[in-house]
Amino acid sequence: MEVNGKSRNELIKERLWNIDFQTKKEWWGGDRNIFYNEEMKSESILMRKAYAIEYTLRFMPVFIRDYELIVGVPNMSSVGFGREFVDFTTPEEKDYALKTSMMTYKQYWDSHPGNYKTLLEKGVRGIKTDIYEEIDKELNKTPAEVDQEKIELFRAMIIALDALVGFAHRYAKLCLEKASESDDAERAKELTEIAHILMRVPENPATSFHEALQSMWLFHTVIHSCMDMMPVGRTDQYMYPYYKADIESGKITKEYARELLTSFLAKFPERHMSNKNHWEPEHTTVLDEAIGGATPEEYEKFFFMLDSTSDYNYGTDANHFLQNMIVGGLTPEGVDGTNDLTYMILEQTE
Repeated sequence: MEVNGKSRNELIKERLWNIDFQTKKEWWGGDRNIFYNEEMKSESILMRKAYAIEYTLRFMPVFIRDYELIVGVPNMSSVGFGREFVDFTTPEEKDYALKTSMMTYKQYWDSHPGNYKTLLEKGVRGIKTDIYEEIDKELNKTPAEVDQEKIELFRAMIIALDALVGFAHRYAKLCLEKASESDDAERAKELTEIAHILMRVPENPATSFHEALQSMWLFHTVIHSCMDMMPVGRTDQYMYPYYKADIESGKITKEYARELLTSFLAKFPERHMSNKNHWEPEHTTVLDEAIGGATPEEYEKFFFMLDSTSDYNYGTDANHFLQNMIVGGLTPEGVDGTNDLTYMILEQTE
């Protein structure tokens, strides 16, 4: 793709610096809750969290950026400062959480990457098959031996996984709408193909480099939109088989692989806001205040970590939502895991 002599990768970089980083991001979800009937209040907190994920993925705003080949925009609920999320807790649970933990009562989280490799190889359908097999094993026990908490966890997993598929279909629909509105035939074709991909993955196993990148990114989008700030693990390892197969078969060129990869890599910093006027210290929790070393009232210390004139900012610049990526290193067998995709990731990041 080329517009006015500029490549897609140049256009995406310009969009990031001149539009995405300069645009004030909107908060969503903090004023919503899942208590739309009395029965919901009787559900366990585990199930209510699953329903909050389902609600989020059904109603959170969806966007498609110019020129991109990988789509999906995480909700700002997971920004460094702020834990905006659909409420799923009771007053008693809120009180208990605030007395016993620095974490917000809306969040259970850890920093383990999602199992992207399994998602790519099995798809949501395959993962659900595994879950149903585990449910069958549990239900084949005597009534006294059945672990009801485990059954409840499996139910929550199914709800969340189905919500992920529904989220992909929302983006597929949006792609088709944008394609029908586009005056650019090439872009309309791209958007239509992305829609087809989203109807296949992450519900099914990825069969191409494009599908693998899109499936992984949408899953990552969901994780970050539902109160978990996670890294992405060894991307060059679990993505390489799809890249290698497409290059060796001639399905894509290395040039197009670079375009796909840049579209993917550009997604990670989109939530960054360079304009100081867009920073909102009121979107904080006790945890943020502790990490920042001060309370939101001490604005200078809270936002500017080096000195009062510095642009360095914990929540906006330093944090990056914990999205570190590992490349290179050794394989489980102890041999050099560096591959062509390792270098392409480094090159396109630069």
